[in-house]
Amino acid sequence: MVREHGYDGVNIDFEIVKAACRDYQAEREGLNRFAEGLRRELDSSGKRLDICVLPPEQPPAHLAQIYDLAVLSELADRLVVMTYDYSHSGTKPGPVAPLPWVEANIKAVLQLGISPEKISLGIASYGYDWPSGATRADVVSAREVMQSIGQSVFAAEWDGPSQTPFVVYRDSRGRDREIWFENSAASEQKMELIKKYRLAGFYLWRLGYEDALFWQTVKESLLQ
Repeated sequence: MVREHGYDGVNIDFEIVKAACRDYQAEREGLNRFAEGLRRELDSSGKRLDICVLPPEQPPAHLAQIYDLAVLSELADRLVVMTYDYSHSGTKPGPVAPLPWVEANIKAVLQLGISPEKISLGIASYGYDWPSGATRADVVSAREVMQSIGQSVFAAEWDGPSQTPFVVYRDSRGRDREIWFENSAASEQKMELIKKYRLAGFYLWRLGYEDALFWQTVKESLLQ
């Protein structure tokens, strides 16, 4: 399909493998073998291979670490470090991608000896909407949250330690709720890390969720 349609290559994103308190060496070896075979097949056509991995430092506790970062980085043209979700549906309300945690994960990957030119930073363009004090949350896009802020539905605040925005509001049924999300202002901080550590660039999850200023921020932060 890649050859037939002239695509640049393939991105592999195996995730949401639920942790079950066991060793995942068999899965790590299996993913390595899969990537090796795919690398050979793509090399024959001069195509690119990018592989998404969970952040190694304080990853989402409910997900299994099935990634051998050292091996996968050798096989991939880009290792995409998905620096999200620090908080998510299943945890208490909090930042999706706090800046210190993102930087700690960049450092952890670099300390494995992986070249920064091989690393793309996974940036989020969404957040979660929790009932205050609860752990079950709904996904919300940065676009819709910022539109609601622009329409004065509610106001955003800025959390200094995480360098991310959040909203506290009361819904139509009188329930207190919290939204923690990633907008262009938060993403700009991540782009500064890309420059600081000379990374290859970024991946976005996901297109269409980003707010209206996101691509202008990319232009001003990374392309000038």
